[in-house]
Amino acid sequence: HDDLVGVPYGSKVGSRNGKGFIHVLRPTPELWTLALPHRMQILYLADIVFVTSWLNIKPGSKVIEA
Repeated sequence: HDDLVGVPYGSKVGSRNGKGFIHVLRPTPELWTLALPHRMQILYLADIVFVTSWLNIKPGSKVIEA
């Protein structure tokens, strides 16, 4: 960790044992998504019914999951 702090993006950093290296890359949204813990929520039928009626979702409506 200390070997990477302050190193500019694109730098080549060697391993401590001298047998390998990595390139320091700028984090992308895709990498952040992979690094962050994923949380899930169990939805019960009563909750689904409430949300769909509150949002006025009906057959043919387009729903996008975030």
